[in-house]
Amino acid sequence: MGKGKHHYVPKLYLKAFSSRPRRINIYAFRTQQFVSDVGLKDQCQRPKFYGKTDAVEDDLMKLETIVTPVLRDIVRESRLPQCDSRQHAHLLLFVAFQLSRTPLAADNLVKGFNRIVDNIAAESSEFKEQSDEYRMKF
Repeated sequence: MGKGKHHYVPKLYLKAFSSRPRRINIYAFRTQQFVSDVGLKDQCQRPKFYGKTDAVEDDLMKLETIVTPVLRDIVRESRLPQCDSRQHAHLLLFVAFQLSRTPLAADNLVKGFNRIVDNIAAESSEFKEQSDEYRMKF
């Protein structure tokens, strides 16, 4: 059975801000309200966010497993890993993936890609007829 929920902010990261075990305080931007002690597992996730299968979620979990000790060390020692160390590379990789795995990032990717399609269609009447086939949807 699949996981169903794909987190775009990893639970390992959210746990650092927990109010108590498996709970977190949040600010709900839609309602502009502060909400105390909500379930951590239900935050920053969407059903099947990365697609119909869990393949991407599984791969991201592998990266999270690698970076977990690095993040723990940062919190415990109050300092970043030494530049050019393996831990530093793991942290940079984690940050790079994190920047690209949110709903906002996905929406910006779709908009940017579709702008490219529009620009090509404006220059090519042959492509314009088929441009809808190339549009991305999120």
